[in-house]
Amino acid sequence: MQTIEQFEAGEKPATSESKTIVATEQIGLVEVDTEKSQGALESGDTFSGEVELPSAVVEAMSDKIASEGPLTETAVAESVADATMEGGGLLVASGVGVEDSNTAADETGADTDLKDDGSAQAALVKKSHPVHIRYFGGNAAAQPTKTEMQTLVKGASSYWNVQTNGIVPSLPEASYKVMSNSNNCDQYALWNQAIHDLGYSNAYAFLTSGQHLAIFVNNNCSGPTVGLALMSQSQTIHQGGVTWVDLGKRGGQPVSDMLQPFAHEIGHTFGLAHSDARQCPNPKFDVAVPASTGRPSASTGCQDIDYGDYISVMGPYYQGWGKVPAVLPIAQKNLLGVTTSSMLREVNASGSAVQTFTINAASATSGVRGLRVATPSPGRTLYVEYRNGTGQDRGLKWSTNLLTNGTDILGPGVRVMNGDKVFGSRDVVLSPWFSGKRWQGMRAGHSVMPYGDTARVVVQSASGATATVRIEYKGFKDGGKVASTSVKEGGSLIAGKTLTAKLTGKWAVTYGTAPSKVSDRYQWLRNGSAIKGATGASYRTTAADINQKITVNVKPYAAGWVSGKGATSATRTVVSPPFIDVLYGQKFYNEINWMKSSGTSTGTRTAKGAVYAPKANVTREAMAAFLYRMNAPKNYKAPAKSPFVDVQKGQKFYKEISWMYTSGLSTGTMRNGQRFYDPKAAVSREAMAAFMYRMQKPKGYKAPSTSPFADVRKGQKFYKEITWMYKSGLSTGTRQPSGKPVYSPKGSVTREAMGAFLYRLKH
Repeated sequence: MQTIEQFEAGEKPATSESKTIVATEQIGLVEVDTEKSQGALESGDTFSGEVELPSAVVEAMSDKIASEGPLTETAVAESVADATMEGGGLLVASGVGVEDSNTAADETGADTDLKDDGSAQAALVKKSHPVHIRYFGGNAAAQPTKTEMQTLVKGASSYWNVQTNGIVPSLPEASYKVMSNSNNCDQYALWNQAIHDLGYSNAYAFLTSGQHLAIFVNNNCSGPTVGLALMSQSQTIHQGGVTWVDLGKRGGQPVSDMLQPFAHEIGHTFGLAHSDARQCPNPKFDVAVPASTGRPSASTGCQDIDYGDYISVMGPYYQGWGKVPAVLPIAQKNLLGVTTSSMLREVNASGSAVQTFTINAASATSGVRGLRVATPSPGRTLYVEYRNGTGQDRGLKWSTNLLTNGTDILGPGVRVMNGDKVFGSRDVVLSPWFSGKRWQGMRAGHSVMPYGDTARVVVQSASGATATVRIEYKGFKDGGKVASTSVKEGGSLIAGKTLTAKLTGKWAVTYGTAPSKVSDRYQWLRNGSAIKGATGASYRTTAADINQKITVNVKPYAAGWVSGKGATSATRTVVSPPFIDVLYGQKFYNEINWMKSSGTSTGTRTAKGAVYAPKANVTREAMAAFLYRMNAPKNYKAPAKSPFVDVQKGQKFYKEISWMYTSGLSTGTMRNGQRFYDPKAAVSREAMAAFMYRMQKPKGYKAPSTSPFADVRKGQKFYKEITWMYKSGLSTGTRQPSGKPVYSPKGSVTREAMGAFLYRLKH
């Protein structure tokens, strides 16, 4: 961690060389000579090779062998570790790396790679982390007391309980010990010594044990480094690790001022990288970054400033202002996996091209405290939060007032940032230019359009406990055009009629110049839900729409633009036809509609409405009912005794069937000396012709000598009646590819055909 003792214009965090470290199973931490080694030497790689022993260690080993004789492999390793710790510093190895690792986050801005030979992924559950406190002394500042160092650990415990949303509920003290070393500024030597003293010959085993080793010195070591921690590319929140903090860097401040540096180092052991700031020459503030690094290339003129996010615990230490660490940025909380849906709102273009949100300050303990904004390609995911300098953010010098550092304006406001996990969970706050200055915290009226220009963040208000932020996607505003519908056939909207959409007005864009090619896309909706396949400018209503509300939503479309919500028409309620299974425009709709209006057929009642069943065959009892309703005298009384043996008094349609007999329309069928009506039997087309003929009693009709139908010959049963059907226009039969039509006399009469016959008879 870097210290800023004097915050003046132009100062930037310094950096130092990084080291590549291997956590070995027997001799602690070992530095890798990268120039003499080959293969994969990145964080996360496994390393095997040879260690170059210093002459002092060789001499010590020779003396031990001379006095004790040949040593086992384990004894050799332990002796080497002991001799190395006495001499201080790290052993150096050269060899070959093959995928796997751990890193030291060098708090001057560089990361020191630490290789391991395996990686244990801990589940994201609530788990406390025991802390072993080790103090190695030093006289750079007033001596810290045991209680003061314990208080630092307790402070970090409380801090991280809140920032991890209870995932790390506490950092309980496991042990405390005062130790000594000739070089307190050699962090690796101190880690090796303390790990070995804890009984671990396998350094990697301790680094993945879920425990923490907190080393404090009081030396004010040369350089800007305040603290150091080991972390790996695959570091998990419950993995554990080691930290080193130089209390001598506090100057004349109390030990409590070192809470921020210590909490910062603990953050690294959770897998958190630094909080940085992207800075570019005016007017740029964001550019494309390679996925492999997450950082701008030098050719862009932009750079990510390590520790550049000054309102973050993972940023720099500002001497005199470390007693209350700032809130962990929402981007890092999310990447760490500790956010909840109530804390972080997910935003995407499907919601609308323009969306407005009110968010609480990041230091609040409830409610929405940030936005995660997905932006269309080539844009990146954005995080938005609001800092108001209260709560956990109250300890910063610029919590309530703007502070100018050269061209940088630091202070409260709405912050827009990126996040990545290239190495650890890192946030990068953007610093847009306003009035010749870079602002990390935007005020009301400020807006920013990050790389890709596919989304814009507009600050509508930012004061007090909340900020109102508008997210605008590169696209079309809701509305703009007005959508309406009309009934193509006119009149009321009966199921089966067609609705046609109409648009007036002009689409409006959120920002920029409207695209030259814009098409309209339609979606018809039933009670607000999309109707599958109904995506044209017109829509023919169906039975499913009866008594339902129909609207159409029309959205503009242009490549690379967000459509937004578009325009939605007023609702229209679909009216039911007389029978719900015979829609407007359907074959024989008018004839069947007349059947209902004339009282000839009432259909079958259902919960949804009357059903006609047009494709069903007409039964002889139904035929009797149809004809009775059309022709029977109002005062007709059914006989006391049925003329048919299969139709009894009190039976359904008894009156109508009896009338069929007394009127001479049907004499039934004689079988074994008894007369049957067969009420459930289907009516054949030839029988239908006979019924109709007898009912009409056409005078003077003579059957033609030549049949109009190919399948009805002269002399055939019901020939006269069938030819009369043709002559009267009641039936033209079924056309054939050539020759005469066919009548299909033995075919059954469907209910829709029956409706047609009766309608024609009356009209």
